[in-house]
This record gives sequence, structure tokens and C-alpha cells, in this order.
Amino acid sequence: MARDLHDEFGQILTAIGMMLGRLDKKVSPTDPQLLADLHAVKHTVEETLQSIRDRSQMFRPAILDDFGLDQSLEWLAAQFSRQTGIDVHFEGKIASGYFPREDAIHLYRIVQESLSNIARHSKARSAWVTMNGSDGELNLEIRDDGVGFEVGPEITRAAGDGIGLMGMQERAQHLSGALSIRSSPGAGTVVSVRVPMAKPLAGAVAEEVK
Repeated sequence: MARDLHDEFGQILTAIGMMLGRLDKKVSPTDPQLLADLHAVKHTVEETLQSIRDRSQMFRPAILDDFGLDQSLEWLAAQFSRQTGIDVHFEGKIASGYFPREDAIHLYRIVQESLSNIARHSKARSAWVTMNGSDGELNLEIRDDGVGFEVGPEITRAAGDGIGLMGMQERAQHLSGALSIRSSPGAGTVVSVRVPMAKPLAGAVAEEVK
């Protein structure tokens, strides 16, 4: 429950913060009151984001139920591009198989948190989300052309990081899969997820991913 609200509203508030940052650069320094108001709003956004991290509740995107995983990720990528100015390319292709709806939410949240991390930390201009699966396995990758960072031996909960990277790893493990991160300074970051994918069964109540 905590991860769901963190991911959903964390992305929205991150996007608002970035838009305010761009506006800050356009405001004339000769208007100190407007600058002060702008900084106050930005500070409020940052405080609200921290409050959400501290007081998490559940929030499930209805788009998953209405359109399925692939179209939901495509919509998420397009929305993220509009909000942040980072050009996100999505490509999804599943040869066969399905994900129960209660499992698809975890993949959606992993992508959502990865994109939020790109906006907050990477200084990237472009990102790519690719999803493909066959022979009983789904591969999901989120890649950016940002500044990158030094990856430690383990994904841990860093001070102030809340439930970000660790939560993504827990989601992958919940699906009996694995998540890995490849990055280095100046070389961007790649988040890779591999999870098993069930074969379609007649009469199964599940979300088909095509």
C-alpha cells in the first residue's frame, strides 16, 4: 500500500517540481515577489512529497483495469514526457502469455518509480521503456542517457530515499523475478526486470498482454 501511493503521487509531484524549476529560470529577477512566491510553492511541493512518503496509503491506477499493461505503460511514458520534457520512447511486444491484474500493477509501479528517479536524479534528455516476452518470461527495461551513478554491491534503502529502489526490488521478487541495475558515472542507467509469465489457460481470469 505504501509503495502504491509513493509511486503514483511521487511522480506527479516530481513533475510539478520540475515545471516550477523551469519557470523559475524564466521569471525576471526584477520581480522579487514573484520569485519568492514561486520558491514558496516549490518548497510546498517538496514538503508534500516528503509527507506522502511518510504517510503512504493505497492508490491504484484505473487505466490498468481498462486498457491492460502494455497500453498503460505507453500512456504512462507519454504523460511523463509531457510533464517533464524528457523524451520517453515506449515499445512493448509480448508473443504470448498473461499477467493476472493483481501482478501487472507491480510492473507498472516499477516503471513509474524508474521514470521518477530519472526525473529527480539523472539529468537525462531521453529515456526508453521496452517490454518483450516469450517462452514463459517477460523482460522489462528502463534506460536513460543521464549522468549515471556508481552502483553498489546491493540495492539498499538509502537515507531519505524512502521506498524507491528497494521497493522496486521487492516488487520483482513478489513476482518470483529479479531486478538489476547497471550504471556508471556519465553512462546513464539501465533498470532490468525479468519475471516468469504464465501460459494462457482457458477460462483463466487474467489480464492478457499482447
